[in-house]
Amino acid sequence: MKNDIEIKSVKGVYQSNTFAVTLDGTTLVIDAGAPVGKLVKILDGKRPAAVLMTHEHFDHTYHLEDYKKAFECPVFTPTDEKEITVGAIKVKPLLCPGHSPNSVVYLIEDSLFTGDVLFADTIGRTDLMPNGEQLMQKTLRELASIKFNTAYHGHGPSSTYADQQKNIAYFIE
Repeated sequence: MKNDIEIKSVKGVYQSNTFAVTLDGTTLVIDAGAPVGKLVKILDGKRPAAVLMTHEHFDHTYHLEDYKKAFECPVFTPTDEKEITVGAIKVKPLLCPGHSPNSVVYLIEDSLFTGDVLFADTIGRTDLMPNGEQLMQKTLRELASIKFNTAYHGHGPSSTYADQQKNIAYFIE
C-alpha cells in the first residue's frame, strides 16, 4: 500500500512547474522555476529537506540560488541512478537524456516527475542537443516499462499512466 503523498505546484518562469512533495513529514521541492515567495505560500510552513533538479535549463533553475539561501538544504542533480533517501522519502532518479544531456525523471511512490522529458500529450524538444532524437528514443523505450499512477510534468497539467503509455507509444519509432 502506498503512503499518502501530498503534491502541490506553483508556476514559474515560462510557466514551468515547481513541485512541493510531502510524505510522512518530509518535504522535497522539484525544480526551481518559481520565485521563493510563491513557493513559500504552497509550503504552508513546511521547510524543504532538499531540492531535486530535473535538468539545467534556465526555466527550471532560475530561482535555485534563492532557494539555497532561503532553505539551506541540499540540492540534488543526480548523474547516476542510485536511490536517494531524504527523510521519509525514497526517490528513484532515472537518467533520461534527449531533451537535455542530463535530464532526470524522479519516481516517488507512484508519482513520476518528468521535467521536460514527457508532457501530458507530447514529449520534450530534442533539437536542443546533439543526437537528441536518438537519445529520446532510448529514453522513451525505458520509460515505457516504468510503473506509476500519475505523471507530473515540467510544464502543463499532470497525466495518467494510461495517457503516458499512449503518448510514449505514439512517439517511439
